[in-house]
Amino acid sequence: MPSIAPPISRSRLLKQYLRWLPDKLGLINRGAFHLQLNKILADDTFIVSYPKSGNTWIRFVLAYMITGSKGKLSFQQVEKLVPDVYVSKDLIDEMPSARFIKTHDTLLSYFPKSIYIVRDYRDVLVSFYHYKIVLKEFEGDFSAFIRSKEITEPFGSWKEHVSKALQFSQDYSNRILFLRYEDMKRNFDQTLQQLSSFTGLENFEPSIIKELTGFENLQQIETENGSEFMNRSGRNFFREGKTGSWKEFISANDLKFIYADAELVSLMNELDYKTE
Repeated sequence: MPSIAPPISRSRLLKQYLRWLPDKLGLINRGAFHLQLNKILADDTFIVSYPKSGNTWIRFVLAYMITGSKGKLSFQQVEKLVPDVYVSKDLIDEMPSARFIKTHDTLLSYFPKSIYIVRDYRDVLVSFYHYKIVLKEFEGDFSAFIRSKEITEPFGSWKEHVSKALQFSQDYSNRILFLRYEDMKRNFDQTLQQLSSFTGLENFEPSIIKELTGFENLQQIETENGSEFMNRSGRNFFREGKTGSWKEFISANDLKFIYADAELVSLMNELDYKTE
């Protein structure tokens, strides 16, 4: 996530300044300008999600699909294979074609292809809250968190984020693969088939990927090799990864506050995240 990203170099900031007018005139890809990349290539695939929705898990899956590796890949290796646009801009600019890039920005119309992951908003809130607490970026209880600006910065609200992706998937189904986190957990083999069909990646063994990207394995990999998140917090990035854990955490009063947004409730129900 952007909060872990290193500071932008002076040379990149200068480049952004020089590209400001061409961007306004529509002479360069606005997505590339916004993400501060040199360019977006015609065969790029962006892995997009609202924070805490399964983006890092999919990056590991794709890394194994790309390499066909039968051994464990570390966070550091995955960063080189499926880099985070907020962390590895220089690396991305140097990569050859057919890049896979992680982002949370919904600049879908500027991306050639996108893999979008959606997760139950209630589980997202719980996971996001723990993430912020561990990094000491928020102080307070969960009730205060869901009423704070933390859940809308810097990527807007979950409702806006997901609605945009859902609409894009309906209008341009050939350019986006829309995945539900819960379906990935429930039927991982089907998810691999969808990813393979969408990306063209075929040189991998499904059973090996399923084992290596299991939650306990990912926790172990992080514990053994570290991660940027662990360096900052001393804790695992992969905290729990369950579906429906919000039921044991969110109070009735907080649920009432969440469900007060009728548009949000409608969207959740549309995605089969039942609110009744």
